[in-house]
Amino acid sequence: AQAFLKERAQVLCFVRGGLERMPEIITWMKTEAVDEMLLEIFDIDIGDQTSLESGIEMVIAKYKRIDILVNNAGSAVEVPFLMMEDEDWQSCIDFNLNMTARLTKKVCKYMLREKKGSVVNISSIVGSATGRGVSAYGAAKAAMNRMTEILALELGRKGVRINAVAPGAIDTKMSKALMDRAGEIVLERTPLNRMGLPNEVAQAVLFLASEKTGSFITGHILNVDGGISL
Repeated sequence: AQAFLKERAQVLCFVRGGLERMPEIITWMKTEAVDEMLLEIFDIDIGDQTSLESGIEMVIAKYKRIDILVNNAGSAVEVPFLMMEDEDWQSCIDFNLNMTARLTKKVCKYMLREKKGSVVNISSIVGSATGRGVSAYGAAKAAMNRMTEILALELGRKGVRINAVAPGAIDTKMSKALMDRAGEIVLERTPLNRMGLPNEVAQAVLFLASEKTGSFITGHILNVDGGISL
């Protein structure tokens, strides 16, 4: 959101709990002198069909179109496959794949109406590289990668671009468990010998989303991983 706001894009965030879940962004906008009118936060649960449809209807009613969709919802579960409960597997697949597919389908219908649009999915290098204890998460991200490629083929002639960013170990809460357990191994396998920063992922998303920089790119999975997938 911050990366797009710095480019003066109109940013609409679907967040469970609304503004209460991300009050720090308002403080940041004041510090950076970013126009607060450029951000609108919707209290939307994309896992709930009714809530999701309501959110999209509100966006279209007010803004008439959606130019860019960034699918950034995700949750990792680290459990060996044979120890994972069926409901945990299904929840991981739903959260990391099915909700993305559902939102993309609904938004792309409006993009097709405008004959232009850009979708950037947040995947993971686990979708193409090995990883222990992340069978459900890896399977969901691998499916997201393939979905990205297939949608690029289906929608390209209609002016809609579909790409994905696949982060490696990024310095976020989501990576804490991994780094606590195997941080030294991860850094040793990473040619740049450090974790990535959230803004480094955000800049890759911005690059693919923008018509200035990514206008002839579609169906691409961009690794932002410090080289760990090599």
